[in-house]
Amino acid sequence: VNNFDAGYIDKENEVIVGLQTDMLLKRAMKPFGGFKVVQKALSEHGLVASDTVSELFSKYVKSHNDGVFAAYNAEIRKFRSNGLLTGLPDNYARGRIIGDYRRVALYGINALIEAKKADLKAITGPMTDAVIRLREEVSDQ
Repeated sequence: VNNFDAGYIDKENEVIVGLQTDMLLKRAMKPFGGFKVVQKALSEHGLVASDTVSELFSKYVKSHNDGVFAAYNAEIRKFRSNGLLTGLPDNYARGRIIGDYRRVALYGINALIEAKKADLKAITGPMTDAVIRLREEVSDQ
């Protein structure tokens, strides 16, 4: 957010201030959105990321998919590998999660509802922003 000063197309007449970079049509590298995407874009322009950036994003920064897979338990990974669960966040990041209606056939709607109620009941602890948000999301499910 603070890498560049505000950019303008026509500073005197701007209503909305701020381009993604400090100049019109200047490209910014945004590796937190996915370092493989950045590497591919750089390669297409005959460029490579610096050794420091490459090391940081290959050793120390966890990708979205790595984070999602770290959160999966063995049962979810097994179901995913066998194609029983689809639409998981590793396939559909940024909110494009697709419902998997085979779970209804596998478990039955009553069991799924009871499992969600148990999930909600298990979310305890101090009512931080994260806990409140999680309880709201699980409640909506």
